[in-house]
Amino acid sequence: MALAFPQVKVGKLFSRRAKSVPEIKQDIHPQGGIPANWYRLGISRYANWGNVYTKRIALLSFRLFYPVLGVGLFAGYHLMIGMAAPLFPPLMRLPHLPVSMNLDPTPPAWIASNLETDRKTYFDLGGGLQGDEALSWMTSYRPLPTGMSAADLDRLATAIKADLPKYGTAADKWKAVNSLTSVPQIAKPKTAIAQYGDRLTAGIVVVFDDSAVVPVVSHVAGEWSVLLFKGANCRTLLGPVPAGCADTRTPNGISKEARSVLSMIDPRKV
Repeated sequence: MALAFPQVKVGKLFSRRAKSVPEIKQDIHPQGGIPANWYRLGISRYANWGNVYTKRIALLSFRLFYPVLGVGLFAGYHLMIGMAAPLFPPLMRLPHLPVSMNLDPTPPAWIASNLETDRKTYFDLGGGLQGDEALSWMTSYRPLPTGMSAADLDRLATAIKADLPKYGTAADKWKAVNSLTSVPQIAKPKTAIAQYGDRLTAGIVVVFDDSAVVPVVSHVAGEWSVLLFKGANCRTLLGPVPAGCADTRTPNGISKEARSVLSMIDPRKV
């Protein structure tokens, strides 16, 4: 492979029509084509796209340097007069354009509205609920319409109120609960969601070793449900209110008692 520069007269060196790029002539190779070790030849240092793009950018930068400099000086002149005129009024006599740097830093309303977030309602917990980072684990267990129905919740609440006064938290002795068509999952706080999260559709009855209070967490009609039982008494902390249970919910939110129960069964604490 060899380089062959076209013959150009001295007077035409600066002519745009003069060829300044060497022509590559391919030598006759025994096997035909370009030699296999072409990348080791000296020309390979220059005949590559990286070098071509570099030269093009350098040429473009050289040609645009003075135009860009002129535009910058023109804009800078008018901006400096507009900024310095309040301090030196005589500068206003100089010819200039009415340009100033008094820009409003307030973003448009549609941008500002997207930037506004409330940490208390940042996470979508499902079932129409929003919560903060402490309840963010619930986003992985959002309720679906395939969960319990309101009638199923009524039967579950009735069964628990029948068994708790007789047998306490000894869940293995419960008769009414175990006779339900869809038997709920009995679990300790640490394993309620961590091991049995998929059982929310049938209800998870949380039993403590040192407390007579029994929370029940479930998915009911596409909503989160949190009930609290003690003996024959029942309170609704979150979600639909079953028959015979007091309504202690917080309107359009999650009550402190409900948050306490949901915090106890947080699977991240395992």
